[in-house]
Amino acid sequence: RIVPDKTIFKSAGKFPLASVMEWATIAAFFTPSFKVNVYLASGKTKQLYFPNGPIDYIKAQVEKLKAEPLSKKAFIISGNKAVDCVVQFTNFGECEFHGFTNGLRNVEGGVHVSAFYKALYESLKLYVKRGQEFRSDDLREGLIGIVNAKMSHPQFDSQTKEKLVDERADKPLLTLLTAELKKFFAANKTLAAAVIDQAVKLRDLHNKFKLSKTATREIKKLMKTGFPSTAIVAPGVPPHRRELILLEGESAKGSASQARLPFQEVLPLKGKILNALRKKDAQVFSSNEVVNIL
Repeated sequence: RIVPDKTIFKSAGKFPLASVMEWATIAAFFTPSFKVNVYLASGKTKQLYFPNGPIDYIKAQVEKLKAEPLSKKAFIISGNKAVDCVVQFTNFGECEFHGFTNGLRNVEGGVHVSAFYKALYESLKLYVKRGQEFRSDDLREGLIGIVNAKMSHPQFDSQTKEKLVDERADKPLLTLLTAELKKFFAANKTLAAAVIDQAVKLRDLHNKFKLSKTATREIKKLMKTGFPSTAIVAPGVPPHRRELILLEGESAKGSASQARLPFQEVLPLKGKILNALRKKDAQVFSSNEVVNIL
């Protein structure tokens, strides 16, 4: 029961039902044997009881977000004295992994959340194939789960307890989570490969986005300065009536310039640029010839 001090709470004891339900639901999820009853003003009673605790919480979140799990197997540490951690790996386009301390939500995460991300990266290193590149951040997409640190007198960054900064939840949890995740992936190698593959694809997308921005920047520069001096242009002809001829090798420039019509422009390129299918995107977009063509 809550009896608010009316000199402090302007609402005179009337709390938003959504806030009360959120607290009651989280309390019931984190204490599997605990039944929470919410008595509504209408006289009805809402009972919250989740016998599987945090596992039920994650199942509910996956259904709510309409995410598709990469595997039926979920990573579960429940009932441990130091931590609860339940994670489902999915194809969800965002990260829904949240930190709690003694059942209280830490909106900005903290050392316990960082410990999980580090442990996940370390445990998956064993399954990385040659040529697969990704960062720790790339593993976050698709995560739906929680880590709940259990400790006495936890230290937060502020009175609002938005971020856990207690060092006791750093290295000890990192060691524990790394060991448990290694066991989990050893028994679920197909899932490990799927998680890595998803992270690699995400890293490729990030790289291509960065490269496309780089290429766009270079093209904009070129649009201001014009083609290189080796090109033959037709400035007096409207752009939509021009025709651009790409030459393989600068040696053909002379004969092309003599044979061209007034609306035709000539851009000599190297005899052999590069095999864009076999080269990495970074090499392709750093090529002057490619940027000129684009």
